[in-house]
Amino acid sequence: MIIVALVLLLLAFLAAVVPGAVAGYAFVAVSRRLPAPARIALLPVAATGPAGMWVALMDRGDPWRPAFVLFSFLTAVVSGAAFLVREGRMRRAAAVPASAGPSW
Repeated sequence: MIIVALVLLLLAFLAAVVPGAVAGYAFVAVSRRLPAPARIALLPVAATGPAGMWVALMDRGDPWRPAFVLFSFLTAVVSGAAFLVREGRMRRAAAVPASAGPSW
């Protein structure tokens, strides 16, 4: 019985996290032409989308509603920031040529 409850809790956590992660990645993929400060400023605005989805889908008295909203928002912000950092590193790596020999 405890294992079933833990599996259901894990599935609920994944249901809250996956839309936020997809929204964060999609925002970074779509906003490539914007400057970096604008992308950073607009990332929390884009993260309110999946969080607002949970506000609309769940009942007002549901005790899990705040957790779903918070996890979805934080996942969207964190995944978007991680992809922004990764993209920035890839751009900087392309600008700096690799050395021909070992660094020592």
